[in-house]
Amino acid sequence: EYLGAWRDVLPHEASGINTNPEERKGPRLHSNSVLKASMPSLKSALRYTYTYDKTNHKLTPTEGAYVRCSTELAGLGGDVAFAKLEGCGRIHVPLNEHVSVGVGCFGGLLATVSGRDSGVPFFGVPSMINDRFFHRGFRDLRIRGLTAFGPTDDGDAIGGDAYFTLGGSLSFTPPVEVMEKNNIRFHIFANTGNLQLLSDGEGDLPSRVKKLISKEEIKSSVGIGLIAPSPVGRIEINVVTPVLAQSEGLTCDIRWAVDSDFS
Repeated sequence: EYLGAWRDVLPHEASGINTNPEERKGPRLHSNSVLKASMPSLKSALRYTYTYDKTNHKLTPTEGAYVRCSTELAGLGGDVAFAKLEGCGRIHVPLNEHVSVGVGCFGGLLATVSGRDSGVPFFGVPSMINDRFFHRGFRDLRIRGLTAFGPTDDGDAIGGDAYFTLGGSLSFTPPVEVMEKNNIRFHIFANTGNLQLLSDGEGDLPSRVKKLISKEEIKSSVGIGLIAPSPVGRIEINVVTPVLAQSEGLTCDIRWAVDSDFS
């Protein structure tokens, strides 16, 4: 499919807001990273998505496999150029009539395309903030808030160029007729992952990739909750708590959400 879009992020640097942290006075409504990325842009891209779905239920599966891969190439006109890859996969195995185990993974990479004279074909220029990956719903740690997962600046989530998440769950339906008929289940789950910038110019590319998979940077969570299908997506009501010392900034939380992607 073809994607053409004019985008903008407000407020602009030219709006009179001083982006120098030493000179700015008064409350900080936006971080410097957000202000520096605040500009209009035109994206012209082609995207292809492949989906393989052999699960027995789209929102509360107990058996089967699911794979989705997406490739987006921008730079066919417009003023942004990048290659963006994203994929996910899930496998569900029933243990008996009421109990099932599932494992899933998500991953994405955004590679900006540099100019011919830069000497670096990819990651030589910073990515646009509205092209990056952000924390989202059940795909990640099931922890509340954009800033719970990935790079931040002065309290603002600024997104990342690469991410991965892994998840596992044990789900079960109590022998209650209304729950069995409506595919309502309880589940115990664990999630782990990381989201990092690769095109921010902070260090060389190998060190930034190493940071993505470093055990000191990875965040994890575990929890228990209720899942149910609905016409607008999968509903989850969970009690979630972070694990591992590096999951600083995350707190035990009761969270509900609706999404179509989950691990």
